[in-house]
Amino acid sequence: MDNGFQYIIDNQGISSTSDYPYVGADGTCDEQASSITIAKIWSYRDVNPSEDDMLPAVAMQPVSVVLDASRYKFENYKGQVFTGPCGANMNHAVTVVRYGADADATKFWLMRNSWDV
Repeated sequence: MDNGFQYIIDNQGISSTSDYPYVGADGTCDEQASSITIAKIWSYRDVNPSEDDMLPAVAMQPVSVVLDASRYKFENYKGQVFTGPCGANMNHAVTVVRYGADADATKFWLMRNSWDV
């Protein structure tokens, strides 16, 4: 993800998905659409993926993470606290926006999908 963050810094921001929608195919850059920025960043920092380091980071701002989305159980996720195996094939980016616990005291990280689904 560091390359993505550096791209945003180098290009003075990033466009919204409504101004520059994801198409899932190779193509050429739309210079006009890419010049409309909705957000800018000036720096970023890698956070150790331990619970002790993630908690204060998420308390201050959303944190981008990668996970293994190829697992069958995760592919059929229905919105409950996911307790399946983590996997090792880091292939999908999401944003951790909150830490909490459900009614059964099961701890969880609330994540927003990178596709805003």
